[in-house]
Amino acid sequence: MRQVASRPGSWRSPYDDVVVTDAARLDVDHFVPLAEVHDSGGYAWDAARREAYANDQRPRTP
Repeated sequence: MRQVASRPGSWRSPYDDVVVTDAARLDVDHFVPLAEVHDSGGYAWDAARREAYANDQRPRTP
């Protein structure tokens, strides 16, 4: 898996209120969860497009 540099800071989980300050401890999968993509129209994509989206590891910037 390709490693992507992140900016220094802190990240708070809205699910359990845990705060992480070491970016190496984070594993960012997708900015848009796969279930949301499906619910928002991804269900109509062909198998190749779904697979390409799920495996896309290009760096993203907010």
